[in-house]
Amino acid sequence: MAWVRTSLGMISLGLSIMHIFTKESEVLALVMILLGVVYGFVSSIRFFMFFQFNETGKFRTNSFMVSITSAVTLLAMVVLLLIMYRNLKKKIQSLFSNSKKKQVL
Repeated sequence: MAWVRTSLGMISLGLSIMHIFTKESEVLALVMILLGVVYGFVSSIRFFMFFQFNETGKFRTNSFMVSITSAVTLLAMVVLLLIMYRNLKKKIQSLFSNSKKKQVL
Protein backbone atom coordinates (compact mmCIF):
# COMPACT_ATOMS: atom_id res chain seq x y z
CA MET A 1 0.00 0.00 0.00
CA ALA A 2 2.89 2.38 0.68
CA TRP A 3 4.20 1.87 -2.86
CA VAL A 4 0.84 2.95 -4.29
CA ARG A 5 0.79 6.02 -2.07
CA THR A 6 4.33 6.93 -3.13
CA SER A 7 3.45 6.38 -6.79
CA LEU A 8 0.42 8.65 -6.64
CA GLY A 9 2.37 11.24 -4.68
CA MET A 10 5.17 11.35 -7.25
CA ILE A 11 2.74 11.62 -10.16
CA SER A 12 0.77 14.42 -8.50
CA LEU A 13 4.01 16.23 -7.58
CA GLY A 14 5.15 16.03 -11.20
CA LEU A 15 1.84 17.41 -12.44
CA SER A 16 2.02 20.21 -9.87
CA ILE A 17 5.55 21.14 -10.92
CA MET A 18 4.51 21.17 -14.56
CA HIS A 19 1.55 23.42 -13.80
CA ILE A 20 3.25 25.89 -11.43
CA PHE A 21 6.85 26.33 -12.54
CA THR A 22 8.55 27.53 -15.70
CA LYS A 23 9.53 25.63 -18.82
CA GLU A 24 13.01 24.85 -17.47
CA SER A 25 11.57 22.66 -14.72
CA GLU A 26 9.43 20.72 -17.18
CA VAL A 27 12.07 17.99 -17.45
CA LEU A 28 12.04 17.50 -13.68
CA ALA A 29 8.24 17.27 -13.76
CA LEU A 30 8.39 14.57 -16.43
CA VAL A 31 11.00 12.69 -14.39
CA MET A 32 8.73 12.82 -11.33
CA ILE A 33 5.78 11.54 -13.35
CA LEU A 34 7.93 8.78 -14.84
CA LEU A 35 9.17 7.80 -11.36
CA GLY A 36 5.56 7.67 -10.20
CA VAL A 37 4.65 5.34 -13.04
CA VAL A 38 7.67 3.13 -12.31
CA TYR A 39 6.74 3.04 -8.61
CA GLY A 40 3.21 2.06 -9.67
CA PHE A 41 4.58 -0.92 -11.61
CA VAL A 42 6.78 -1.86 -8.67
CA SER A 43 3.77 -1.67 -6.37
CA SER A 44 1.79 -4.08 -8.51
CA ILE A 45 4.74 -6.51 -8.66
CA ARG A 46 5.19 -6.29 -4.87
CA PHE A 47 1.45 -6.85 -4.40
CA PHE A 48 1.52 -10.16 -6.26
CA MET A 49 4.81 -11.15 -4.64
CA PHE A 50 3.21 -10.61 -1.23
CA PHE A 51 0.47 -13.13 -2.01
CA GLN A 52 3.01 -15.63 -3.31
CA PHE A 53 5.18 -15.21 -0.21
CA ASN A 54 2.12 -15.38 2.03
CA GLU A 55 1.08 -18.73 0.58
CA THR A 56 4.55 -20.23 1.05
CA GLY A 57 5.05 -18.61 4.44
CA LYS A 58 8.34 -17.02 3.38
CA PHE A 59 7.67 -13.29 3.29
CA ARG A 60 10.83 -11.26 2.75
CA THR A 61 11.25 -7.52 2.66
CA ASN A 62 13.16 -5.99 -0.21
CA SER A 63 15.44 -3.53 1.56
CA PHE A 64 17.54 -2.96 -1.56
CA MET A 65 14.55 -1.70 -3.55
CA VAL A 66 13.39 0.47 -0.67
CA SER A 67 16.87 1.99 -0.37
CA ILE A 68 17.12 2.69 -4.10
CA THR A 69 13.69 4.30 -4.35
CA SER A 70 14.34 6.36 -1.22
CA ALA A 71 17.64 7.63 -2.62
CA VAL A 72 16.11 8.48 -6.01
CA THR A 73 13.17 10.25 -4.40
CA LEU A 74 15.45 12.20 -2.07
CA LEU A 75 17.66 13.24 -4.98
CA ALA A 76 14.61 14.41 -6.96
CA MET A 77 13.39 16.43 -3.98
CA VAL A 78 16.79 18.12 -3.54
CA VAL A 79 16.88 19.03 -7.23
CA LEU A 80 13.34 20.40 -6.93
CA LEU A 81 14.34 22.56 -3.96
CA LEU A 82 17.36 23.90 -5.86
CA ILE A 83 15.18 24.82 -8.85
CA MET A 84 12.66 26.51 -6.56
CA TYR A 85 15.45 28.44 -4.83
CA ARG A 86 16.92 29.59 -8.16
CA ASN A 87 13.52 30.72 -9.47
CA LEU A 88 12.77 32.55 -6.23
CA LYS A 89 16.16 34.25 -6.32
CA LYS A 90 15.53 35.44 -9.90
CA LYS A 91 12.12 36.80 -8.93
CA ILE A 92 13.52 38.67 -5.93
CA GLN A 93 16.33 40.17 -8.04
CA SER A 94 13.88 41.30 -10.72
CA LEU A 95 11.62 42.78 -8.05
CA PHE A 96 14.47 44.83 -6.59
CA SER A 97 15.75 45.92 -10.00
CA ASN A 98 12.24 47.11 -10.95
CA SER A 99 11.88 49.07 -7.70
CA LYS A 100 15.27 50.79 -8.27
CA LYS A 101 14.23 51.81 -11.78
CA LYS A 102 11.05 53.38 -10.41
CA GLN A 103 13.02 55.34 -7.81
CA VAL A 104 15.32 56.78 -10.48
CA LEU A 105 12.38 57.99 -12.57
